[in-house]
Amino acid sequence: MCLAIPMQILNLSPLKDIAVAHVDGQERQIDILLLDNVKKEDWVLVLSNQAIKIITAVEAMEIKEMIRAILSGQPYELAEPQLPEHLQKGNEQ
Repeated sequence: MCLAIPMQILNLSPLKDIAVAHVDGQERQIDILLLDNVKKEDWVLVLSNQAIKIITAVEAMEIKEMIRAILSGQPYELAEPQLPEHLQKGNEQ
């Protein structure tokens, strides 16, 4: 099983293909070629040193909390998924 880790961009290379990112005090060089418009201080999901998605700071913190809970064996309660309003009962057309 592979796990994408949220990391925050610290610096971009001049060609904007490589960035230095960090999570929990660890810095790593990552490839950002798959993403457009990555900026310093953006949060990204990283899989095998490849940034695969830009995410919000809130999403990054939620993912980090889930990972910590999993690694510590603590339960983590996910929010109940909600259907979009147009698909909820009583809103059929």
